[in-house]
Amino acid sequence: MTVEEGNCVQANLFMTASCFAEFHVVDTVTFGLNMNIISECLGLFAGIPCSLKMFYKGDGAPLVLVLRPNDEPDISAECSIKTTNVDEVIDYNLDEESASLNVVFVRGPALANLIQELNKAADELRITLSPRTPHFKIETLGVMKTETFVEVAKTSDMIMLFNCRETTSACYRNTEMRMTHKALAAATKVAIKTDASGLLEMHFMMQSEDQAEVYVQFYIMPLADI
Repeated sequence: MTVEEGNCVQANLFMTASCFAEFHVVDTVTFGLNMNIISECLGLFAGIPCSLKMFYKGDGAPLVLVLRPNDEPDISAECSIKTTNVDEVIDYNLDEESASLNVVFVRGPALANLIQELNKAADELRITLSPRTPHFKIETLGVMKTETFVEVAKTSDMIMLFNCRETTSACYRNTEMRMTHKALAAATKVAIKTDASGLLEMHFMMQSEDQAEVYVQFYIMPLADI
């Protein structure tokens, strides 16, 4: 699933077949949905563990969702959601061969705790990655310049992989960065990638008790330097 916010943010959800009790897909199909409607449908039994079945018959057909509470076999809800044709999504891409490409893997819970220390009301957030100290720095920025910051050495226990070729530093709207927080709260591991362009790529890996894996990927465009 792909969601775009203007030309600034793109979020992608990847679910492996192991996430499903049954998975029957013959051909690749692509269609659009109203995000608010599908969110409301999925939240009909909010807080109650449910099974979910999804059916799509083909081009022009609605997406049908059937939700059934696990402890209430006699109760179910069926939603039929209109689908639309979609335009091609923006092809964000970081050059893996770029001399400035920096890649850092961090433990999800540790990064979530670190983010909690920052000023959530700040307008901007700057991320700096460097082969030199400070290796990994996040700071919030407002009208009075730097408000709060945290620094993490590459030898920290929260760092799982640290591959920085040269120093990169870019600012992002904090409102856009906050879009990643729900994925971060559930992530076991987070991959952070950027290069001299400032384009930020973040991968959040989530793993269920039965080892099924779900990935959420964000691309966030940097603010222009003034």
